[in-house]
Amino acid sequence: MSSRRPVPVVVWLQTVKHFRSDRALAVARANSRCLSTRHDRLAPHDDRRSTGSVAASSCDYRYPLPSPSPSVDFGDDRIAVRGKKTSEILRSWFVYKLFTSDFVVDNSLKLFSLAKRLMGKRLRDRLVKATVFGHFIGGESEEDMVSCAKKLASNNISSAWNYSVESDSSAVVKTEQEMREKENMFNRHNQHYLKSFELSAKHNNAGNKTRFAAIKLTAIVDTLLLRKLNSMVTASNQVFHSLSSSPTTEDPLGRAVSLELLKEKFPTVFKDTYRTSKSKTLNVVEWTGNLSLAENASRYAEILKGQEGDNLATLSDLELEQLNGFVHRLRDMGECACSEGVRVLVDAEQTYYQEAINHMAVHHLARRYNTGPAPVFYNTLQTYLRKSYDDLRIHLASTSHYGVKSGIKIVRGAYMEQEREEAESRGVASPIHPDKPSTDRSYHRSLGHLLESVRDGDACVLIGSHNQDTIQFALERMRKLGLSYSDGSVTFGQVFGTGDQITYSLAHAGYITNKVVPYGSVEEVMPYLSRRAQENRAVMETAKADREMYSRELRRRIFPL
Repeated sequence: MSSRRPVPVVVWLQTVKHFRSDRALAVARANSRCLSTRHDRLAPHDDRRSTGSVAASSCDYRYPLPSPSPSVDFGDDRIAVRGKKTSEILRSWFVYKLFTSDFVVDNSLKLFSLAKRLMGKRLRDRLVKATVFGHFIGGESEEDMVSCAKKLASNNISSAWNYSVESDSSAVVKTEQEMREKENMFNRHNQHYLKSFELSAKHNNAGNKTRFAAIKLTAIVDTLLLRKLNSMVTASNQVFHSLSSSPTTEDPLGRAVSLELLKEKFPTVFKDTYRTSKSKTLNVVEWTGNLSLAENASRYAEILKGQEGDNLATLSDLELEQLNGFVHRLRDMGECACSEGVRVLVDAEQTYYQEAINHMAVHHLARRYNTGPAPVFYNTLQTYLRKSYDDLRIHLASTSHYGVKSGIKIVRGAYMEQEREEAESRGVASPIHPDKPSTDRSYHRSLGHLLESVRDGDACVLIGSHNQDTIQFALERMRKLGLSYSDGSVTFGQVFGTGDQITYSLAHAGYITNKVVPYGSVEEVMPYLSRRAQENRAVMETAKADREMYSRELRRRIFPL
């Protein structure tokens, strides 16, 4: 018999009453802070500041109160495989074993075409679906997507759908008919993305309110045009650098250009700034903000006049029409994402596209749609790039300048072999770090800076990593900074079919965790699957860890004693 005296009922009821009152007061204060932050971030001319419609905005979010970050046990890999069938475990082991063959990885697309000639399309597709497609792709129909989302949600994992069509075309659009055909294709792709936003909002029932989808800009714009836009942005940045008062400084935010000099060289490009600015200089954020590709692409012709390759700054009538179509598709995405309450991950791509992608993601999409307490669009930071830390600081400074919230997905990078080959073919230095340790240091440096920005209320981050050391680093920094694991400001993500031990362990501990789930037909996703094979070869320790996890589980099931 215990000697402890029972707690009187009256005392117990009073305790509950006080707890509920304190909790209600804290919730009210937290929501008030969210509302005031949302109000402050609205543009001065936005009618919602005075009408009180902030709380009803489709881009608005509510966060629960912060709570201590729980510890995560990565030692029990059975958490990741306990709900899988033995046939799925065997398939996963076989796929990773297959990817250890350099011959298969290097010739994957050729083997895919050869299999069609030898076996026919139907039999070839069945073979692919039974192996690599089934492991890395969520499906090709809406029913497949819903089924996959429900299975992940049962393990407290959200699905970030990604229509994984990849384009790297070199075909020049010469006629209006060719342009129309391409535009129709891009519009179809865009409809897939809009549908994925709707499905994510409707079926992502993982016990949290953060819903993601992912997009690739090369799926909705001509890649040759994107390359040209990339060259324009890069060349304009070089002009800024050459005109700046401190061209030798390594700090990109420490450079500025005199307005007097700009008036002399470009009398009309920055005329609004000349009239309204109280400063005597223009920094890189203000420079880029005045050169919006979405709204002021014609200004590049004057900026780059007389520069090497200045002909690139002149867009033809067909290119201008393509650019307008691209911008309209982006705005359709923005309106749909806000309406559905979905956060959109803008995928990073090769460096010959990435400056243009960064520009559109930050200076158009984030500037226009990230006006709430949580961002709608997340740009992707590839930390295997040597200049990634500078890119991060410019991104954060840009969103701060616009008065909006930064959304950033941080990854190591997925185009390692292509980047090195491209640099070698052009006879220039590789843009990526030389080895894994330097890439790891780059990742952790940027992630540490990002988490501090989250603490300061300036950013939200999705930590995209399949590296357990990096995840442990992130968890430790979150604890030191006092960041909540459940308010949606810090989330985690891995690619479907990769890093399951990390994903399921985080989700099991209660962290908001996502699988980026590609979908599409077999023909559409083969370039993605080929790149995934190359990436797994490049990051052998991650692929090896996954393969060994499946091997252990197979042994447990075959020899249970």
